[in-house]
Amino acid sequence: MTNYDEWTDDVTPNKKGWYGVNYCWDAQEGSFCSSFYFDGDDFVWGGIPYPMMNISRKGFADSDECDDWIEENDIGF
Repeated sequence: MTNYDEWTDDVTPNKKGWYGVNYCWDAQEGSFCSSFYFDGDDFVWGGIPYPMMNISRKGFADSDECDDWIEENDIGF
């Protein structure tokens, strides 16, 4: 069951870690959730500027833990 309260529209975390990110290229295509690493200054995107809408309120120790959380809390449409 998705818990929208676990997400925030403040897309700047205050500590390093893996975060669930909800992003959307085009409203007709929908939004998607993935895990990305925040290095303390910015998200490490692999050179792609993802248009973020929300991030998880908490950070995770690794991408697997974050992916498991996303599976339970996916707000993509």
